[in-house]
Amino acid sequence: MTKHEDLKIITEARLKTIQTLINTEDWIVAAYMMGCVLEFALKAATCKTLHLSSYPPTQFGQKSAAQKIETFFRTHEFDSLLLVSGMLDIFGFGKQFYDDWSAFTQEYLGQWTDMRYEANPQNKEWDAIKINNVYNKLNILIGEIKKRW
Repeated sequence: MTKHEDLKIITEARLKTIQTLINTEDWIVAAYMMGCVLEFALKAATCKTLHLSSYPPTQFGQKSAAQKIETFFRTHEFDSLLLVSGMLDIFGFGKQFYDDWSAFTQEYLGQWTDMRYEANPQNKEWDAIKINNVYNKLNILIGEIKKRW
């Protein structure tokens, strides 16, 4: 169970990690970490939106209800995280932030979270211009999320 405040700290720390990865031209790991950072930020926003001290919540009445809720919260799916975070209004389909992030995720054709397990990802070549452009967009996205976390 990660505390709300810790998710914010992790988001900031991993943004710095991404910059280091970019500087060393580790494009694939930097790209993967960008997805993780967005996930951490959306989970922090979820805590704020749902008035939770941690993600997933640590206490609920019945065990069966807690298990159902915990299962629901254990996701890496962008659409599910948008829904529970209350960010659909800024990331909804056709919105600029959604379009920017969608353009980024289309660079990787597989399941986003599987990128970490691939030795040679089958995606378009990453380069300094592309990865820096995506990193800049990520910083804008995180800035919008921070307004509500």
